[in-house]
Amino acid sequence: MSYNVRNAAREIARAHKAADMPGVADEVRYALEFAYDGQSLACFEATAPLPIPLKGQEIVVHGVPAVVLAVQIAYENAEPGDGPSVFVTVDVEPRPDH
Repeated sequence: MSYNVRNAAREIARAHKAADMPGVADEVRYALEFAYDGQSLACFEATAPLPIPLKGQEIVVHGVPAVVLAVQIAYENAEPGDGPSVFVTVDVEPRPDH
């Protein structure tokens, strides 16, 4: 394992410990954002898990067909005492034939 990888692993562990993770009973926040060419198209927020599409999958967002280009997922606690958050950004390419 390289030095940079070890430092990154330590940073994850340090940030998690510093976040003072609340108990399991606390509410989890889920946010799923669809974006095209760096611009947000739609964002869905929920307190229950949302399905996450796979790269290459054909999906429909608000009635418009699109192909998933990339998926990024971030797990964090925004503020001490808040429940954990799961942020997902789905880069899509809308289908021109719609």
